[in-house]
Order: sequence, then structure tokens, then C-alpha cells
Amino acid sequence: EFHYRVPESVLPSQETPLYHEITFVDINGQEQIKVQSSNLLPSQLNDVSNPANTWSKAEDYFIHLKKLKAGEIYVSDVIGPYVPSKILGPMTPSRAAQKNIPFTPEQEAYAGKENPVGKKFKGIVRWATPVVRNDKIIGYLTLALNHDHI
Repeated sequence: EFHYRVPESVLPSQETPLYHEITFVDINGQEQIKVQSSNLLPSQLNDVSNPANTWSKAEDYFIHLKKLKAGEIYVSDVIGPYVPSKILGPMTPSRAAQKNIPFTPEQEAYAGKENPVGKKFKGIVRWATPVVRNDKIIGYLTLALNHDHI
């Protein structure tokens, strides 16, 4: 006997890049090539040996790259700017009034049902490996994985 199952509704899909960028960084930490699939990260070529020049001024991956041998891969922690919220718990006009702040839920952190219109955290995980020519490391290939895919 055949059992029929009603089709489930499918939410509209959206294209989300797997990687925000791919870069080639020379042995001194200077980005030489950058290909981007989104506008999340800065488009200019930076000296990433200085964390102040990295996204969110929080990436310290270059010091780890210098320790890699050919064929090894570095994977960073999740990196991204903190998204604050002045109200913990449900974001309601009455809670905002109690704290004597404007009710602007879209300016606060996303919090599921407690604040479904808030700003969402946007993070990356940086993957990197040495680029080798004639048995010598000439730079590093990095991939900034969109953390939404984790």
C-alpha cells in the first residue's frame, strides 16, 4: 500500500558565498592578489602582518602562517565584529522605555524570537596554506570562509 506525504513548503533560497575572499599574501605579509565574492571585507590590499590592518582589527593569522610547512593548513577561530545589544531578553517598546532608551530593535543584536529584526553577526574563518615554488615558500593562499556555512 502506498502512503502519500504532503509536500513540504520550501522557503525561498538565496545565494550566499562560501568564501568572502581569496588572497595571495607574500612572505612579508603584504596581500598581492585579492578576489572577493562579497563586500563584507575591505577591497584594498593590506599588510596583514599587522593585525590593525586586518578585518575587525582582530586577525593575527600571519604570525601563524610563518610557522607552516609546505602542505600544512592554518584554520583561524571565528573572527568578526561584536554586535552589541542594550537589552537582554525580549526587545519590546516597554523594555526600551524601562531602560530609557529609544526602541530601535534593528540597531540591536539579532536574538531569534526576542529580536528577529536585529543585526546579525557576520564572521569568517580564515584558512591558509603556503604556496611553494622550487621547494621554497613564496607566499600564502588564504580563504575567508563565510561562517554562515559552519
